[in-house]
Amino acid sequence: MRARKGYGTNTFLSVPDGWLFGVDLWHYDGDLGFVSMDGDVQRFAPRSAHSAVIVETQFGITSLGQDVFHGGDGGSLAVIDRGDNGEWAYTEILELPSEAFGYAFAPDGTLLVKDP
Repeated sequence: MRARKGYGTNTFLSVPDGWLFGVDLWHYDGDLGFVSMDGDVQRFAPRSAHSAVIVETQFGITSLGQDVFHGGDGGSLAVIDRGDNGEWAYTEILELPSEAFGYAFAPDGTLLVKDP
């Protein structure tokens, strides 16, 4: 969580051989990556990445946060997936009008995103 402990949120998602993690230190900083069971870390987003939520959705493994890829004031919804070489990658699906703080699923399974 880098230098600012006690601010922001942490999110984790268990995958077969480790954990995906996201740290949202609000406008201070953030982190997004994968930690293997052996302790190896792969970061796959810029240092400014803010991911408040990593969750399974109709898109696959999904990251919600504050403009995870561009460091702006808007929000971002991105898909995280693993390539054939075992490396994790992200793909931005859409920009949100503001930072994503939470989520829910509608009765039909549609992802609902909460913002400020």
